[in-house]
Amino acid sequence: MKPITRFVGLDRAFWANIKLISETLGYSKRSKGKDEARALRRYALEEVSNCLAQRGLSTRHNFVSEPPSETDFGKLL
Repeated sequence: MKPITRFVGLDRAFWANIKLISETLGYSKRSKGKDEARALRRYALEEVSNCLAQRGLSTRHNFVSEPPSETDFGKLL
């Protein structure tokens, strides 16, 4: 298996965000039948923001509020 280049060397803060969000929101979408493969989830900006806010965590490092959009760090998530 080859690592995805843009994720190589990212710091612990990035991976801590990934772990928290993935464990909270789920790593994959459930398959509808036994022959259908599970798909990795892609999270909407609002889902990630709500996930962090529900735990009392800041979203400033991930999002700019006016207008709502991702920071460079948030785009990697």
